[in-house]
Amino acid sequence: MSRALLFVLAGVGAFLYAAAIVLVASSDTDDLPVIATAAIFAGVTFVVTGILATARRPENRTGPLMLAVGYLWSLGALTESSNGVTFTLGILLGQLAFAPLSQLLLSFPSGVLERRSERRLVAAVWAVVVTFPLLIVLVTPDVSPSCDDCPDNAFLLWENQTLGDVFGLLFAASGIALAVTIGVLLIRRYRAATPPLRRLLAPVYAFSLLTLGALVVANAVGSVWEPGGLVFGFVAVAFLSLVPIAFLGGLLRSRLARGSVANVVVAIGRGTPLRDALADALGDPSLSVAYWSERQREWVDEEGRALADPIAEPPRMASFVEHDGHRVAALVHDVSLADQPGLIEAVSAAASLQLANERLGAELRSQLALLDTAVNTAPSLLSVVDTHGRIRNFNRAVEQAVGVDDPEEIRGRLFWDVFIDPDERDGMRQRFLGGGPDFAPAVYENSFTNGKGERLVIQWSSAPIVEDGQVVAVVAGGLDITERKQRELELQLERDSTDTLVQTIPTLIVVTDDHGVVLLHEGRAGINRAFRDTLGWTDEQVGDRPFREFVAPGDAEALSAAIATAVPGQPTAEQESRWRHADGRLVVVAWQAITIPDPSEAGRRLVLVSGTDVTERKRRELELQRQRDFLDTVGESVPSLLVIVDTDALIMPDSLNRPFRETFGWESEEAVGRSFLELVDPADQYAVLMAIAAAANGVERTDLEARWLPKDGGEPRVVAWTATPLPEVADRPLVLISGEDVTERKRQDEEIRASRKRIVQAADDARRR
Repeated sequence: MSRALLFVLAGVGAFLYAAAIVLVASSDTDDLPVIATAAIFAGVTFVVTGILATARRPENRTGPLMLAVGYLWSLGALTESSNGVTFTLGILLGQLAFAPLSQLLLSFPSGVLERRSERRLVAAVWAVVVTFPLLIVLVTPDVSPSCDDCPDNAFLLWENQTLGDVFGLLFAASGIALAVTIGVLLIRRYRAATPPLRRLLAPVYAFSLLTLGALVVANAVGSVWEPGGLVFGFVAVAFLSLVPIAFLGGLLRSRLARGSVANVVVAIGRGTPLRDALADALGDPSLSVAYWSERQREWVDEEGRALADPIAEPPRMASFVEHDGHRVAALVHDVSLADQPGLIEAVSAAASLQLANERLGAELRSQLALLDTAVNTAPSLLSVVDTHGRIRNFNRAVEQAVGVDDPEEIRGRLFWDVFIDPDERDGMRQRFLGGGPDFAPAVYENSFTNGKGERLVIQWSSAPIVEDGQVVAVVAGGLDITERKQRELELQLERDSTDTLVQTIPTLIVVTDDHGVVLLHEGRAGINRAFRDTLGWTDEQVGDRPFREFVAPGDAEALSAAIATAVPGQPTAEQESRWRHADGRLVVVAWQAITIPDPSEAGRRLVLVSGTDVTERKRRELELQRQRDFLDTVGESVPSLLVIVDTDALIMPDSLNRPFRETFGWESEEAVGRSFLELVDPADQYAVLMAIAAAANGVERTDLEARWLPKDGGEPRVVAWTATPLPEVADRPLVLISGEDVTERKRQDEEIRASRKRIVQAADDARRR
């Protein structure tokens, strides 16, 4: 709020209260001017205090609220006028000041109503002080029964004294209820406040509660005994006039408290802890100090422990302290001290140098705590040994490695008596003492058995600690490599087992790099014993040479392409190639390639080519194919009708020979999967099925005869056939049906029998004649 506006407000207040004083002085009554004078004094104190508060902290709403209370309070003086309209306006507007007063009490010290219930309560006060006086003025002819010479009600619309009395009682009851409610809220807020806030609230709340209590009694007594109500009304106005004075006292206390800044310096000089001196100066026993660590870029306490950021949350806040333009600390205090920024600034300025020194100490302690934490949480063994070999200090990892319950059992003992096996201690002692006086850095490895019977392997690194040009101690840092050694041993065993397996399996193994060059490591090529025995090559002949040189020229490109495909991690399908033997002949190998990790951890991609010698198998397959070709030629050339069926009489693929196809018109592709019974006359199907079943069970059937059907549906052909079981070349037995077309022979036999029958019949007829 600007100074010009403050002057305007002060002028308006002076005019209003000058007019009120004139009205009081011109009154003919004896008792009312006394109360009116007290009311005017209370209003003046509110206005003056409101102007001072607004000028000091314009952003705080407490000052404007106090101004509103003071200015509205002046409206009560209108009841001292002899003019009817002015008098009635005084009755109508004289209670409005209680609305901003209730908001002032409920929102002190911030001036803001934070809860919805508080805002509703203030709205209820406004409704009561506006509604009931208006209703009373509209229906009550005598609005001031105690005043005989007061003007008449200028706003009377409907004369009804009884209804006016009812409105008056309701007005009094509502006022009492609201006053009690506000009083209870003030008491609860005071009990929940922090000690610094209580010191600020105590005088204001005390006079406010006394005012509310006097108003409640005045309303209660005034409804039955008007003189008594006037007395308690005067008491309420007297207490009310002390409320702004209490607030003004708080403002003055904030300025006067700066005189205690000098006590901070004196207390620090006497050895009082810095935090206690600051807490006494600010009147906040809960005060805490946080220091800013430039190295860690975070807030720490006086012991160097890290603090959360932000370092304060409501109902507490942080005020930052700077020294020489640099942030050094933060005072974490009650939020109520925010109304006294000058006091905080003065105390902070007085203690800034000491806070800067304390910050350096806290930062040093933080670094020491960090170093101690790092040393004790590090997995490495750290120990300090004097020049005689005795252990002077050590970290927690040493305690765990040694396996003792009491760490003092280690301190002062000789290093080699703790970490070296008995049979190696003399050698270790001689090496250590022989390294003096310089004790040059060294790296070594040893194993020992700790107090728990565990076998450990430690890799040590030592370095001297030099002071004033002389070695005063030696730092020995150790790394427990027991598990690593165990893994190395297990890995070596696994490699040995893998190598043994690779060397003993009959599969041909070749390991190449991503360019197809056979590996060579320590004189051994990436081939196994089966490769050497099968192809006759040695490690020296194969190692570090392109593998394609050992493959027939016609198959080398396919091999290189397969290795290139396997390098990204995609295994190849099985292929066959001709690999060269050392004596020059070719060996047929069925093989495939797959990528494998490099056991040397060089980051390369290796390719494993595994193959099987299938030369003999290919030879047998070729012989078998030749036999099959011979049998197919024989089957195609013999005049017999041949067909192969399974146990269900289904015709097998490529089982119809040429005479069968030519005789019945069936092609092999058309007959495959059909039942052979479809090619037989229905009258003979059962006998055919029984003969096939018998042959499937190993019983050969011969001298069979049936009528087989041509494809074009012509006359059935009479076939003399046999059912012969075949060796099981599949997952089920097969039956070979071999037949001969005897249709013509059967016809000729029928004609001969018919001719003979006619001759016999003719002879019989001749004899009878």
